[in-house]
Amino acid sequence: MGKAAIIASMNETSQAILTLNAKITKLTEIKGSLESFPTTVNYVLINDENIKSNYNIAGAKYSKDTSFEQDLLKNIKRDFDTKIDNVSEKVSNKIHELESQKFGLENKMNLLLNQLLTTKEK
Repeated sequence: MGKAAIIASMNETSQAILTLNAKITKLTEIKGSLESFPTTVNYVLINDENIKSNYNIAGAKYSKDTSFEQDLLKNIKRDFDTKIDNVSEKVSNKIHELESQKFGLENKMNLLLNQLLTTKEK
């Protein structure tokens, strides 16, 4: 392989590394956004005593409804957290895959550089 071909291959490899870096950066930002996304849904009515004092309604039904609604919100949070964890894991796996590809391209670049330095053809 002549120097011109080696340089062309180095330029192509360099561009591929830049593309991978951009993808890795974007995925890292996505992962950060996922992990910082708040999944808690606040229960506005607070509890059955709050309902009694603010809305002048009370009784066992409201106490049961309050407990049910609070449990429902806890389950929703758990479901959100599970979904976010699953997606975050997939994004992490993709980042690792791209980093492996980048490592391979960086090794290729080093080999091409050595080849360029040792080739005698102009």
